[in-house]
Amino acid sequence: MQFKRIKSHTAFQGKILDVRQDRIEFENGVRADRELVEKHHEAAVIVALDEEEKLIFVKQYRYGAGKELLELPAGLKDPGESGEACAKRELEEETGFQAQRLTKLFDYYASPGYCTEKVTFFLAQQLTHTQQQLDEDEFLTIHRYSIEEAVEMIRSGVITNGMTIAGIFAAKARFKMD
Repeated sequence: MQFKRIKSHTAFQGKILDVRQDRIEFENGVRADRELVEKHHEAAVIVALDEEEKLIFVKQYRYGAGKELLELPAGLKDPGESGEACAKRELEEETGFQAQRLTKLFDYYASPGYCTEKVTFFLAQQLTHTQQQLDEDEFLTIHRYSIEEAVEMIRSGVITNGMTIAGIFAAKARFKMD
């Protein structure tokens, strides 16, 4: 269904996102109000598979969840940076690994009902260890689990981050594991 924007204004401007409020009108004349979180940067999620065929995870406190979450490495693209360059940079910064082989898996809209955030998933393989390069406000630990263990952690409620779940199932499908 098509619509036209009747009115729009920015209600909040922040460092990494803005909130826009719109009044829209649908083809049938019905009007509605919409709020949209506009991300300034896209992001990359890295499904990193080591030589033992284990996925590399980071565990960090997430303010919005109010607790530590076990997640795949991820981060925002710098202005002008490609998704692939972001994935390589974030993998090394967060985990201390470089990927010799990086393959795009898919694009993902985190919550398209109210947010423009687009995330690209990459499979990272042929890893070499370097050193973590965390930002001053990043406090995370590295964990490794097989794909089967990760799927069980989803089922048991240990892994609850949607992007991490999507990445785990993409890895499972890619390697055709039951």
